[in-house]
Amino acid sequence: VVTVKRLCVKKLPPILAIQLKRFEYDFERVCAIKFNDYFEFPRDLDMEPYTVNGLAKLEGEVIDCDYEEVNKGTCTKYQLSGIVVHSGQASGGHYYSYILHRQNDGTAKWYKFDDGDVTECKMEEEDEMKSQCFGGDYMGEVFDQMLKRMNFRRQKRWWNAYMLFYTRLDVEENSLMKSVNELSLYTKLGVMKMPPAIEHSVRKQNIKFMHNRNQFSPEYFQFIRKLVSCNTVNRPNVNEKLSPEAEELSMLSVQLAS
Repeated sequence: VVTVKRLCVKKLPPILAIQLKRFEYDFERVCAIKFNDYFEFPRDLDMEPYTVNGLAKLEGEVIDCDYEEVNKGTCTKYQLSGIVVHSGQASGGHYYSYILHRQNDGTAKWYKFDDGDVTECKMEEEDEMKSQCFGGDYMGEVFDQMLKRMNFRRQKRWWNAYMLFYTRLDVEENSLMKSVNELSLYTKLGVMKMPPAIEHSVRKQNIKFMHNRNQFSPEYFQFIRKLVSCNTVNRPNVNEKLSPEAEELSMLSVQLAS
């Protein structure tokens, strides 16, 4: 029996995120490695050949009617709108992003987001995209120890695209911003009340921890010393009997200090 195992997309999202396989773990050398090989990705992407519906059309198969109704009229074409670049090696490096910002007049510009620096860039140009995101080789200047001068040598681009973000063409910018603003970490369905027994146990352990931390801290000892010193009763005459109030205050001081 000939079988085929494969993955395909059942429902296309508004924003499609694709992670490139730039990193891998080498079990022989017991370390992570990074692939800086050349990989070119398109600006416009049609996902229909990779969907359940698209594969069914290609192979002449019949799919579930409910699935056809759900995905009827869904756009399958995407446009590149974001790139995450990793610069460095597998053991360390730096991440920065290129984001396509759509203007109100219908135009769009690419911006580079590098930590706190945001600058306009020319990612719409093919040469710029190739040099900044595709990886591969380039001719760079290096110092030649033998000739004692700078020399051109073929090197690997250690900066290349790591994640790609595509926006579906039928998605409006306003609807995306509205969805982002409506996002919340709080959901009524996700709230679960803690059982009373567990809550009581956690509270008891927290109180015990706070008592131990306060009692064995230098600040606590200094505070008690000052407090006991303030409550010290001066007795000019040793044979003089203390009043009940003074005796009670002295006993409290002894208890605090012990």
